[in-house]
Amino acid sequence: MSITHYLANRTVAIVLAGGKGTRLDPLTRHVCKPALPFGGAYRCIDFSLSNCVNSCIRTIGVATQYEPDALLGHLWSHWNSDAAGDAAVIHAWRAEERAARFGYCGTADAVYRNLSSIRGLEKSVVLVLAGDHVYNIEYRPVLEADWCRY
Repeated sequence: MSITHYLANRTVAIVLAGGKGTRLDPLTRHVCKPALPFGGAYRCIDFSLSNCVNSCIRTIGVATQYEPDALLGHLWSHWNSDAAGDAAVIHAWRAEERAARFGYCGTADAVYRNLSSIRGLEKSVVLVLAGDHVYNIEYRPVLEADWCRY
């Protein structure tokens, strides 16, 4: 097994999917940015999730916050369904369960409040991603480049 494949297997991706998207109002009035439709049946979050799966990162935590219902429905029907097979195991972490009063107060707080769940996944590398970015990237070279520094 190559070091690149080893690192991908030891990685958990944390996708931050809590964006209110006030600049996109009225599109985001009742749905978070990552759940916005893109190109028909896809949602913005599908780019981040596909990048992970295509990089052999199969364990993914999604930290939701603002209006998560449509996003959670999409994750369940498209990513955690029988049709998706074993493409990925997605764990949804709702802010109201982790930070009930105010929700997450930024990226570091979202990771911190889900730390026990992240540790429970028994991965040694944590990759933090945005759930509303539309791009294509292969993460394995990134993981390998970072690993080689140590």
